[in-house]
Amino acid sequence: METLQSSLAGDDAVESLRAFIKEYSSKFKFPNDASTRRSLAAALMKYLSRSDLEVDHQCLALEALRILCREPTGLQPLSSTEGLVQLLALAGVVTNTPAEEKAPPLAEVASPSTRDWRTAIEATKCLCNLTFNVHEVAARMVNDLHVIQPLVARLGDASATDDALFYLTRLLFLVSGLHRPAISQIREKGGLVCLVKRLNTCIHNNENGILKLAGDGSLLPLERRLAAELFKVLFSVTMLDVKCSEEESLALIDLFSMVRLLLVCQAALNGEEGENLSMQLVYLLVNLPERCGASLAPSTVLVESTGEVVVFEGHDVTALQCMFGVLRQRLEELGIGSLSSKGDKLVGVISAMSRCARCSRIARRYWCKTLLPPLTQVTHRPEEGDTLKARLVRLMTSPHSTVTKTVTDFLFVLCKENASRFVKHTGYGNAAGLLMQRGLLNGGGLSDEASATGYSSDSDIDEGPEVDPVTGGPPRPPTLDDMTEEEKEEEAEKLVHLFERLEKTGVVKVLRQNKTS
Repeated sequence: METLQSSLAGDDAVESLRAFIKEYSSKFKFPNDASTRRSLAAALMKYLSRSDLEVDHQCLALEALRILCREPTGLQPLSSTEGLVQLLALAGVVTNTPAEEKAPPLAEVASPSTRDWRTAIEATKCLCNLTFNVHEVAARMVNDLHVIQPLVARLGDASATDDALFYLTRLLFLVSGLHRPAISQIREKGGLVCLVKRLNTCIHNNENGILKLAGDGSLLPLERRLAAELFKVLFSVTMLDVKCSEEESLALIDLFSMVRLLLVCQAALNGEEGENLSMQLVYLLVNLPERCGASLAPSTVLVESTGEVVVFEGHDVTALQCMFGVLRQRLEELGIGSLSSKGDKLVGVISAMSRCARCSRIARRYWCKTLLPPLTQVTHRPEEGDTLKARLVRLMTSPHSTVTKTVTDFLFVLCKENASRFVKHTGYGNAAGLLMQRGLLNGGGLSDEASATGYSSDSDIDEGPEVDPVTGGPPRPPTLDDMTEEEKEEEAEKLVHLFERLEKTGVVKVLRQNKTS
């Protein structure tokens, strides 16, 4: 590092930069102390301030800075307001403004169409590492440099490359995740509408408006990567419970319509990238607004579907079937790994399905018919067996409290939050925890939330035969208190005959009382 620092002022700076990058590109810990890294970072920032620097040389210096940002110490020259202004200017986000001034209007920001995007991409990568490792950077960029508006505007730039958009979106996600007040600013600056428009442009062809799909029917790899990053930001933005404008309401309906399309086209895709996008789609559904519930299962009369379609009660429920497939996959993974390591993904899927079931009557009815089939002949307890219902009921008494709460709530919603119906399908012992929390241990009617939701009075579940209310299994044989005198005598005679048979076969030896004693 000392060699690179001393050579930055000479003619061999480029060769030293290449040697440094080659040596440290795969390392995340550095042997040098923080003061050495701080001096090198300051020297690199000074080198980047030269006006005669070529684009290739800028990229090399920024790559070296990105490597240094993998450690949280020794980054003061970059995390200071002056250093951030310089990096943001290289990223094309804000101009090089004095620290005491506010960020310039959008009209004054350098247009990326007139610059080389390679420099902007490398600078944005550096800012991503810096923001992740030095948490006060996010607050400084939002409060002092007012970067939200320029970042949102950059996402709408038609000239931006896919890589530039990907890292700009990642930077916006990091800033909003590490400094929560940034989320409200994103909404105020029109970020929700801008993000939805960018997502629409990302996944659709401009010429005909159809999805950009590969040969296997999934989204193209570059679009898939950017879409997953956009969904991360959209998750943060839609989490904010504020009143939506008319434009934002329309954008949300478009957003969840695109979520439905992507759930279907990603269903057959395997691999880490496909799973990443699928999970981002599912996580976003946790924030599904009630008014957008119909977007997930539109009427087959209103939409034109292509490919294989699952229809339920006149609605296209293919996306709901895909979510059911994700749930099945997560439950199967629990048999391979421990609940502590695999439980978080399962919680995300079930939380999303619970939200969808609350917002969409069709979703609740479809999953209810699939997961809680009508009780015909009850031969075993609900937690016994290998069906999805049995697996979920077993998780209701899991030591993982978050999983238990999420699974129990989901099944309760499918039973329309009716205590008696819930007990019948899961057993009183499994349901006791939730019923106690909701004040429904006495059984009977609906919870307060169910009354407010306004579930329809028609039953989605065939009540079926009688079951043991404690276990949810087959009814127990009658006890002596339930028998008549004649029935008691019959049982006593059967018991006597049974002991006589056991004595004759030599299984037991009956001791008789001595008459003389």
